[in-house]
Amino acid sequence: MDGGAGVRTSTRPLATAAIAALAISSLGACATATRPIPPNPQGSELTELTNRELDMQWQYIGLTPDSPRPTVEVVRFIGPEEAKQVYSDCMTEAGFPFYGSNGPTDDADNYERLAIYICTAKYPLPPSTYGLFSDAQHDYLYDYYLDTLIPCIRSGGVKLENIPSRDEYKSTTSFSWSPLDQLAKVGDDLQFVIESRCPAYPSGFRPWDLGITE
Repeated sequence: MDGGAGVRTSTRPLATAAIAALAISSLGACATATRPIPPNPQGSELTELTNRELDMQWQYIGLTPDSPRPTVEVVRFIGPEEAKQVYSDCMTEAGFPFYGSNGPTDDADNYERLAIYICTAKYPLPPSTYGLFSDAQHDYLYDYYLDTLIPCIRSGGVKLENIPSRDEYKSTTSFSWSPLDQLAKVGDDLQFVIESRCPAYPSGFRPWDLGITE
């Protein structure tokens, strides 16, 4: 089922702060992709991506592939900020008023697990929340990574390794690869600087917008 630069305090050595300052001076305003932004998936493409999302949910909830799986009609797509309340209300209606927002507990029986699945199927998050994009969106993002994001990160002195080919990137089933994933190996200060100056997505690319209709 991304933020602005605020005031931060750090207990890291001054040398680390100096590295971050150097990175700030070397990172210019990164250009963004100028090609047309692909539309969010609709119709059969949206249905396919949503089904892949629900396959993930079925497995995560702990229901086995051979368990009878109900057909559930999507009521509406929801945003992450409302998911906790929506799922709590849905589970209460299903007879589980004490449902938590972190998924089933270890002692949850199959009735509760099935209710969780039905609620997430009625009110799915946009597939892009899980890195599930259309072909056009994947191509658009990959071009942005190669042309803008990777050069921006490298201008901060970070060496990027194991960059996938376009086909490898597009074959990812969920939680798509991003060049920003490799920032975990740098210090917190430098990571903060780079993430502030090198946007994860091109300007105007908003695949999670809820202008998604069935």
